[in-house]
Amino acid sequence: MMDGALADQGELRIGADGEWYWEGNHITRSDVLSIFVHHLERHQDGSYWVSYKGQSYPVTVEDVPFWAEAVEEVKANGAPAGLKVRLKGGREVELPEGTIELAADGTPYLSLFGVRDTKLSRSAYWQLSRYLVPPEVKSEADSAGGKAPFPGSDAELQQQAWGGEEQPPDGALRKAPSGGWRVECGGRVWPVVPISFSPPSTPPHGQG
Repeated sequence: MMDGALADQGELRIGADGEWYWEGNHITRSDVLSIFVHHLERHQDGSYWVSYKGQSYPVTVEDVPFWAEAVEEVKANGAPAGLKVRLKGGREVELPEGTIELAADGTPYLSLFGVRDTKLSRSAYWQLSRYLVPPEVKSEADSAGGKAPFPGSDAELQQQAWGGEEQPPDGALRKAPSGGWRVECGGRVWPVVPISFSPPSTPPHGQG
């Protein structure tokens, strides 16, 4: 798609829905998406480019350049040691230190390579919510004994945080603006912080 004369014309775009488009046409080939996502770079001026085999092509980004399709545990010697994110296109990145930011409409943003550069699909949003810890629950580092559904937490308090459900409901992260909420796994903590930023109008928390 970037070979020859084609690289000199047309628009390559990441829509507000997280999908990739070439001249308005939806890109669905997994091999092409993988190349684009693995070679997407942010320049110092804030623009995004796909750089591949000596060629660079600009990318129009309507909201964020990266979309998480899954959130999974990182294991060390068989025990949880953190979280990793699998992006659209198959690229995997360990969730770095920092905060998880909630936009005005409750949409969570991750900062993987830059500030607020990643949004979550519905399935990734649900998976991240499994590690959401309310402020009244002690941190994993302060807890001893057996492992509860929230790392180091009390199962009853967890269900209270999820409205009595055994699994996190859609929108669980919306509780976070009340203060003190966090995502926790393997002794690592990511505070959940509300921000005033309002994202473009999209399906809630992506698709899938």
